[in-house]
Amino acid sequence: MKYLSWLVTTPITILAILFIVANHEKVDVKYWLYAPSYEVPLYVVALIMLAFGFLSGALFVSFRYYSLKHKYWKLKKRHSRLEKELEKQEENVNNNDNSNFKAISNSEVKVISSH
Repeated sequence: MKYLSWLVTTPITILAILFIVANHEKVDVKYWLYAPSYEVPLYVVALIMLAFGFLSGALFVSFRYYSLKHKYWKLKKRHSRLEKELEKQEENVNNNDNSNFKAISNSEVKVISSH
């Protein structure tokens, strides 16, 4: 997964650097319909949009990460509860097997001794 991340981010970074080097022209930017326009270099606008895309992607990934982490925590808690329940059941089975075994042994002894 780390290699895939590097394979994606490295070309994007190189392209962003090439874009910055090639585009120093100033462009007019308006944030609202009737707001005044600002003259900024084109690469600044592109970098802001790239950063916005990167941060929004990281935000969505973090939501998914914490959702999965919460689900993992709930399943881990359930798993430990079920393991404890299984241990109790196995203990009950072992206790019952020993008592049944003794009862069977005693009844067989009686049958053998009566012949």
